Amino acid sequence: MRSDPLFELSLSKNEHPAFMACLPLIEVAATAKEKSKALYIIGVDNPLIFDLIKQHDYTLLNAFRVVLFAMNLKDSPTELDAFIGRMNFRNRGFERRFLKYFDLNHGLSVNELNAMWELKSEYDDGGEPITE
Repeated sequence: MRSDPLFELSLSKNEHPAFMACLPLIEVAATAKEKSKALYIIGVDNPLIFDLIKQHDYTLLNAFRVVLFAMNLKDSPTELDAFIGRMNFRNRGFERRFLKYFDLNHGLSVNELNAMWELKSEYDDGGEPITE
């Protein structure tokens, strides 16, 4: 069983093994409160269900651990911004919960910007009626 990734993380070939090796340590060092918040951010509302799922779904387990890692960076805004800059969000709900927790305004998504351009108006940007 494997879920769709909530995000992709851009790491170099040299960074990836070291980062993945530290993630289990981040989970072990996390408090119960931090783990509960991380579960909420990844969209799991029951820790018992997560304990069952994580043994088969490494994508979700790694997402949980990455959120815990980011939570450890919360007091270092420069490092947190650099880390979040490497994240490519794939799940809109996850992105909203993640950015809300870190009080970040990520701006409009590409789809939201495209939708704005599709708005229909009877006037051009100068207030003159559009005649075709």
